[in-house]
Amino acid sequence: MRPFGLASPSQFRPGPPPSLKSREWATDYNEIKEFGGKTSNSRSAQQTETARFWLMVGPQAYHPLARQMVLERHLSLIDSARFMALFAITLTDAYIAVFDAKYHYEFWRPITAIRNADLNDNPDTARDATWQPIDNTPMHPEYPCATAF
Repeated sequence: MRPFGLASPSQFRPGPPPSLKSREWATDYNEIKEFGGKTSNSRSAQQTETARFWLMVGPQAYHPLARQMVLERHLSLIDSARFMALFAITLTDAYIAVFDAKYHYEFWRPITAIRNADLNDNPDTARDATWQPIDNTPMHPEYPCATAF
């Protein structure tokens, strides 16, 4: 898609994800493997609740915030409509930018990484062929995260 306000979808593209051979990758990998698994015993109830909160995406996740701002500021109908339109444009541009980056890097999801750790040439990541994430895996690349705009 062509963005509304950005010069191009790649205008704010982040740098690449960490190298699979890096210490940073191994640290992140092992944390996700330990805390992000469906049956993790390491994750607290609060961490589970937080993870489930971030599973909600799209308008149902972000539009309530805009509606609260309209109500808090007592905007007129015209100003409310303008604000909501600008908010939707901004959100759409954010999605365009993040998905541009996702498909630029095509970085694997945790389920793929953990089940195939024997292919990453990093001795600090152990494979687990049966690992399951806390919830279903979306059908798009992992990096960058699109949940917490």
